[in-house]
Amino acid sequence: MSGMFGRRLWLWASALSLVVIVSGLVLSRGMGGPLASCEAWARSAPRYDPRQEPEGWSRILTFSHEGEELRFGGIHGHYWRWLDPEEGRICGLHYNTDKIHASGVDDGRLLYAVEGRLVRLPIPEGQVPQPAEAGTVLQMLTGDVPLTWLGEPQPPGYVYWHSAYTRQNQASAVGFWLKHTALIAFTFDMGGEPGYPFTHDVKPGVDLAYAPKLNFDRGEPIHASGAH
Repeated sequence: MSGMFGRRLWLWASALSLVVIVSGLVLSRGMGGPLASCEAWARSAPRYDPRQEPEGWSRILTFSHEGEELRFGGIHGHYWRWLDPEEGRICGLHYNTDKIHASGVDDGRLLYAVEGRLVRLPIPEGQVPQPAEAGTVLQMLTGDVPLTWLGEPQPPGYVYWHSAYTRQNQASAVGFWLKHTALIAFTFDMGGEPGYPFTHDVKPGVDLAYAPKLNFDRGEPIHASGAH
């Protein structure tokens, strides 16, 4: 009897161990394994230094998508790196550079870890909105564009899409849906801009109140952006 009991106990313990391992894999993949890595990277990032990029991060990413060379970045106070290039996932640092987003937080404080998913929006050819000139961004609320432009629904938190741009400084329909995970508590008030409609109090965690918008970016002229 004792041998049978011991065998049953061993089988039960083995099964329990397998459940724990499988559950851990599901949690790490299904509840933001990549996000956890992105957040960990962000928390280990150095303080903002306007003189240089943080080691391992770039202001501008250059990549090829469907045979076309594109660039992404140059966004004020942001730095990027690939989280999973095969799946088109990036990780970003969002600093409060020049207190442009949070007037009550120190200049250069790291506000968010940003995870991005590469997506081509189904905008008809020739209809991608273009800013008036290179180096500028055209912002459009998701509620103000044709619903068909938004494509497939995104996971919770991915409320803001930012375009890549071509070597000719044209905004592309290819870009990244971005999810912002706050690292500290603060008030997002666009640097104290009066009447900013998306002012909100932010708590650590995914910021579900981030402005839902599409940003069409023509990027910096290549000679001004350098090779990143």
